[in-house]
Amino acid sequence: MIGKPVTRRNLLKLAGIGAVGTVATACAPAATPAPAKPAATAAPAAPAKAVTTLDWWTVASADVGTQPQQEGLIAEFNKLSNQTGASVKATFLPDDGFSEKMTTVLGTGTGVPDVSTIVVDSWFPAATDLRELIARDKIDINQYAKIFFDTRCRFGEKIIGLPITTGATMYYYNKDLFASKGLKEPQWGYTMQQWLEDARKLTDKSKKIFGGAMPTRIWRGEFFAFGAQPMDPEGKRADGFINSDKTVNSSLV
Repeated sequence: MIGKPVTRRNLLKLAGIGAVGTVATACAPAATPAPAKPAATAAPAAPAKAVTTLDWWTVASADVGTQPQQEGLIAEFNKLSNQTGASVKATFLPDDGFSEKMTTVLGTGTGVPDVSTIVVDSWFPAATDLRELIARDKIDINQYAKIFFDTRCRFGEKIIGLPITTGATMYYYNKDLFASKGLKEPQWGYTMQQWLEDARKLTDKSKKIFGGAMPTRIWRGEFFAFGAQPMDPEGKRADGFINSDKTVNSSLV
């Protein structure tokens, strides 16, 4: 989240008085009918809550969703604007120009959007710390996978973003290759460690056969799933982390 936080306004409390009456009849002849009651006055409708429009800069991608997917998310959010006091207006920027434009406005301090999809780590210092808002709205951050949350939503002591999508990495395998090596085909419950061991057994560099492929970006979740870290927790030392056994093993195949 980049820029200023949303200011919430208190909903005006309106009190309406309604009269509910009952008429009792006694077991006696010819009771005098009760006079007609005037119609109850309806309570005035609560005024619509003032809505703040948030400018959101984003880009369509595999990580955060296609433009129609994000537009659907925004539409659902905006349905609640009278309750939340906020609505979103999205600006979809081209993938090849998004980073440059965001970097420029952050550098000048002019035209910075309220919210942005964060894709460059140099933007982190400009992001609003969301911890106070998370506590106020009682958001349970334990609902998110810890590895992914800690590596994508935290900057030092600050929380600078919240996940908006759920993704999955898919692995494909060659059944004939597994059979040729006498390996059991992957089944549900197949672990990352099994994948790593099988990939090594399938590798034959003399025939240019490699057992597996992993995205080479060190920030991918698979590396953290193996316990690999590119640097120390303070972000000051890479030696002993980027070249550790865990990091090397997770990127060998």
